[in-house]
Amino acid sequence: MLRLLTIFVATLVAGPATAEEAPPMPKPIAKGAEHAFAKSGAGTWKVVQKFWMDPSKPPVEATGKLVAETVLDGLGLAYEYTADKHGEAPQFRGYGFTTWIPAKKHYEGFWFDIYSFAGMSRSTGTWDEKNKTLTEVMVGPDHTGKDTTFTVKTVYASEDQHTSSFFHHRGDQQVKTMELHYTRAKQGPVQQ
Repeated sequence: MLRLLTIFVATLVAGPATAEEAPPMPKPIAKGAEHAFAKSGAGTWKVVQKFWMDPSKPPVEATGKLVAETVLDGLGLAYEYTADKHGEAPQFRGYGFTTWIPAKKHYEGFWFDIYSFAGMSRSTGTWDEKNKTLTEVMVGPDHTGKDTTFTVKTVYASEDQHTSSFFHHRGDQQVKTMELHYTRAKQGPVQQ
């Protein structure tokens, strides 16, 4: 790994052999309206979680906290979630990141938690301004290592409240398996 990094840095410093071989230097991403989600999402959020182990039974409820902050001068939002401990299970903890990808015209993100031994989940999403809804398709390995797919719909009721509903793709059906209600506890930390 160190050898590859050394070669990469040497290539950057030395540059190409001729000017014809030099690719144009990319420009930094310009912040646009699509990045506003990062600033508005930064802060500490109280979370009430409902989880359906069996759709025919009432959900299991839990509470937790999400702490989010902007990164890269507001281009993305990094967040860490912790759920209150229940019984003998370890306290649930997870980490995610979301940003707008200008070249693809959609949002992308990843999620990793203490149960993600088979790998991270990745998401792509679109924003519906009229309904104030972010719809994401999340794909990642389940506990067996097999990829599973969720649709996550997050509806923003206000600057201080939103709800994410998770629908697990099971064949041709989408089954609601989880719901998270977020209420802002405090604003920030925000980086500009």
